[in-house]
Amino acid sequence: MSIKFSESRASLHAGLLTEVDGIIRSQVLKREVVEGDEASAANARVNRFYRKSTVQRRPKKVQAQPPTIALSAPEESVTERLLRESEEMEKSQPGH
Repeated sequence: MSIKFSESRASLHAGLLTEVDGIIRSQVLKREVVEGDEASAANARVNRFYRKSTVQRRPKKVQAQPPTIALSAPEESVTERLLRESEEMEKSQPGH
């Protein structure tokens, strides 16, 4: 009976070692894959990609051209009008 007990104890011990080994390896790998510097940078890139893809894009504003009005003759400015009137007054006054 002691031989069976020793074998079962060794088997249990080997199973525990295998389980502990698996846990340690998975945690170390997790830390390297999920919590490492490269993982943080990759996570930031993925988040940026998803944020850009979900943001609604506004169409670029096209600057509208001001409407062009075709005038037959350019309108006279106030300055031009005053000059014209003063010239007309000078011509109409005797002695000039």
